Amino acid sequence: MMKLPILIASLATLAVAGPAFGQHAHPVADSTPAAPAAGAAGEHESAPLYWFFRFNRLDYGASQLGGRGSWDIDARIGTDEHRLFLTSEGEYVRGKGEHAEIQLFYSRPITEFFDLQVGARQRFIPVGRSYLAIGIWGTLPWFVETEATLYISNKGQPSARVKAEVELAWTGNIISRPRIELNAYGSDDPQVGTYTGVGSMTLALNTRYQLTPRVAPYVEIGWDKALGRSGTVARQTGERTENAYAVVGVRLLY
Repeated sequence: MMKLPILIASLATLAVAGPAFGQHAHPVADSTPAAPAAGAAGEHESAPLYWFFRFNRLDYGASQLGGRGSWDIDARIGTDEHRLFLTSEGEYVRGKGEHAEIQLFYSRPITEFFDLQVGARQRFIPVGRSYLAIGIWGTLPWFVETEATLYISNKGQPSARVKAEVELAWTGNIISRPRIELNAYGSDDPQVGTYTGVGSMTLALNTRYQLTPRVAPYVEIGWDKALGRSGTVARQTGERTENAYAVVGVRLLY
């Protein structure tokens, strides 16, 4: 079993490597402010409350394994100092769920560019798992938005996830967003199909056309790959270890 210090060190290394890749799903600029609480003249007013709800990705298309659809939803409510984040993501291929999960985080700034997040994650597909979660997210140089999270499951199994994204504006309306995601595991979990070591990687390029600040259709191409022992076991059981895809979808902000 991979020791936790080694896993945490690997997570930090991957996070620092983020500038080569991409952007996080919770930019403050997308927030929709609510009016601050009113107070009497001279009375201290409460901090402004901001919120948004977004379908970051909602798409369907083709892949090497057949028809593929996915969603990525994120929501935020809070102030500049205290925030709650809710996220959900999932994928299905040929009508069968590949994965689905939901996460809830409390987030608080720890530096000018990074927040500490503490919360929970619930996985539904391929099997049910509950996790405690702690991580950081924020902006690296060159406006690379990076998220690095350590999870401990209800079975005591550690894992880690690193995401990085960046937005590249070609015109005022056409924006590309390359991203990378890496997942590593501290112990074997045959029910989920994950094994000790770096177990999966996703590379994707999303290009959207901003019809309005709230509506943006997009096309996305991507590639999922099982790595290490996770990939080896998948091959031994006759499963495909990679899947390239091309989808069309829409990004919606409320």
